[in-house]
Order: sequence, then structure tokens, then C-alpha cells
Amino acid sequence: MNCQDSKSQLQAYLDGELDLTRSLEMEKHLRECPACSQALNSLRLLAQSLRNDSLRFPPPASLEKRLRSALHREGGSRAQTFRW
Repeated sequence: MNCQDSKSQLQAYLDGELDLTRSLEMEKHLRECPACSQALNSLRLLAQSLRNDSLRFPPPASLEKRLRSALHREGGSRAQTFRW
């Protein structure tokens, strides 16, 4: 495996989507290539950061009422059967 192949498959490797053979090839390449290993670490840090709860915020209290009202206007009585 070369760096170009590795970099095109890093996300799939991180997500556990590669088959066993490709995973083993990727692991071998990562042990031998500091640049690709660093790229994988960067992807891991990005994924970890995106899971951080501090990036989320609670919706405004009025959001549910506004959505129900909009659904009611668009769909008639069907909106009343919708459950959150």
C-alpha cells in the first residue's frame, strides 16, 4: 500500500469499514509511514471533537410549538397525530 491508497481509505479504516486484508495492509503501512499515521490521528481527533457535547446547544423552548403549528398548517389534521 502506498500513501495515496492509504489516504483515500483512512476514513473507511477509522470507521471499521475495510475488509480484513485491507485493514492489515493499512495497519502495516501506518506503522511504516509517519505522515499517514499523523493523518489518521488528525481524523481521530476531529471525530472526537465532533462528538463533544459543548458543540451542541438546547433548542429554544418555543421550537416545538412553532414546528407543530407549521405542520398543522401544511398537513391539516395529520400534524396532530405526530408524536415527538
